[in-house]
Amino acid sequence: MFYEHEVVLSKDDGLYIRGGRYAGSYKNFCYLIQNKETNKKYYKMTCNEDNTICTTLSIDDVKLLKNYKPYAPIWSLQGNGYAYTQDPITKKKNNITLFYN
Repeated sequence: MFYEHEVVLSKDDGLYIRGGRYAGSYKNFCYLIQNKETNKKYYKMTCNEDNTICTTLSIDDVKLLKNYKPYAPIWSLQGNGYAYTQDPITKKKNNITLFYN
C-alpha cells in the first residue's frame, strides 16, 4: 500500500457511515504521506480499512472532500479499479482513478 520512500505522518478517523448497507462502519481513511525522495506531502486514501488499493490526492483535494457541503462524499471501490461516489439527488456517479500498490 505504501512504498519504501513514503512515510506515513498521520491517519485520519475516516468517515462514519450512518445509513445503508455499511451503516455503523468507517470508510475513506486518508493517510498523510511524506515522500522521502522528493520531500513532498500528499494523501493516500483507501475506500475501506481492508483494501490495499489507494488513490493519491493532494492536500487541497482532501480539504475539499472533507469540507464538501451538504455532506462529505463517501467513496467506494468498483471492480474495474475506480473509486466512485454517487450524488444522492441526481444519482450520477463520479469516478477517480486509483493507483494499485
